[in-house]
Amino acid sequence: MKLPKSSTPAARLVTGALCLALSLGATAHANIVHDDDNLLAYEGFDYDVGGSLTFGNLEGGFGWAAPWRVTSAGSQGLSAPIQEGTLEYTDAEGNRLVTSGNHAYGSGAIRGDFASSSLNIARELADPLGSEPGSVYYISFLAQRVGPELDPEDPVFEGDYPYGDNLYPRNAGIRLMGPPDTGQFGGNALDALIGTPSYFGDGSAAPTNDWKFNSEVTSIRTGVLMHEQTSLVVARIERNVVEGEITDDEGNPATATGDRVTFWVNPSLEAEIDEDGLTEDILRGNGLPFHIPVGRIGVEAGDADFPDDGRPEAHIIFDEIRVGTTYASVTPYTTDGEVTWYGYTVVDGWADTGDWMGQLYVGHDPWVYNPAVGWTYVADVHETGAWMFVPIP
Repeated sequence: MKLPKSSTPAARLVTGALCLALSLGATAHANIVHDDDNLLAYEGFDYDVGGSLTFGNLEGGFGWAAPWRVTSAGSQGLSAPIQEGTLEYTDAEGNRLVTSGNHAYGSGAIRGDFASSSLNIARELADPLGSEPGSVYYISFLAQRVGPELDPEDPVFEGDYPYGDNLYPRNAGIRLMGPPDTGQFGGNALDALIGTPSYFGDGSAAPTNDWKFNSEVTSIRTGVLMHEQTSLVVARIERNVVEGEITDDEGNPATATGDRVTFWVNPSLEAEIDEDGLTEDILRGNGLPFHIPVGRIGVEAGDADFPDDGRPEAHIIFDEIRVGTTYASVTPYTTDGEVTWYGYTVVDGWADTGDWMGQLYVGHDPWVYNPAVGWTYVADVHETGAWMFVPIP
């Protein structure tokens, strides 16, 4: 069962509404801790298995301006298929990230004679993240590096393996990109004030296969290997809060301004603990601010570079992309093994309430979704029932 292709439930409010008092028949509230009021965009990949993000027709979730699309010519013939089941994450305290739907798989291909065959896809946000000084945004996703490992003893390396401890030396990760331009593939449309795309993942030919944050001017390494487990990655971006004196490319003193990034891998879901993350001030010289571009969320997976250096294509699975303005908005979690909503068992975000309201999606409680009624807001709960706000479409 799928959610509607619409904006966030809160954005659907209009001037008129119908309020209903319905018998609830249960009093236990959902054991989900969340902050959906500050969730700007969500992608749970609740699509049919076998669909592909490269087809240009997958547009579920909310907070997006367009479906998933390829962003390079070399990606046109590639597939980024939807695979069965959601990816999952449980923190050290036993809290489970709220997940639903399926997940996606991306990989490059063998490089052609004249063009790259790397996978580059992206989805445009309905509202690009602003750059107002002091504004704060959060991004989270689940992902894992998969696919074939390199063999350092392969004869192609002639006894001199050049990639250190990294057995996955082609680039793969989640990209932060500027808004699209009007070109065929929606290029980056980035000027000197924005910067080139930044990404979470592993760079090409890197000596280690750990989660990194790479931008035009910095690289933050976590030491957490990308292939050993599905990881939850969370980032906080504080806009234009950094000022400093640096030396520019010509060796002259310069004033720099920019963003501050804090980057967590597999953190606590209960609390935003700064000391558990890595923080980096991202500065550029020449008096130009450096704002990490976030108009689109993308995925990249490098192509195979045979026979030049023996590196196979990159493979990555990914799921549960969230963008918000608080840590809690991108890390919703359940507090025990069984998820319930007013006494009804929840599976993949859905609760079967039987004769009351049938199948309900409760992953954004107090907003719930019923295929026949649409989004409703459950409020004023008491022993015999609850008032529900039903927006007029």
